[in-house]
Amino acid sequence: MLGAFALWEADGSWKVELPLASISSDRVSFTMTGELFTLGELREQVDSHGLPGDAWRSDPTRIFDVYIGAQIWRDAPLLPLLSGGFHSTR
Repeated sequence: MLGAFALWEADGSWKVELPLASISSDRVSFTMTGELFTLGELREQVDSHGLPGDAWRSDPTRIFDVYIGAQIWRDAPLLPLLSGGFHSTR
């Protein structure tokens, strides 16, 4: 997920932080508002509509505007994390 997500953090879920700049833009995609975007497309969406906020709590048409999901399509950026060189919080 891109950025912080208070609902998951509040329930004690694990998180691993990875700088977006460490991943090539052709090896990551994003989901927002129930749709799939490249990094460039995501920038356009955020410029046009803003980041997800709390509107989903009261506006049924914003039900998918909870967070931005990130899918990493290669293991290389994650290898340092898998070998123990990562910072996770719970």
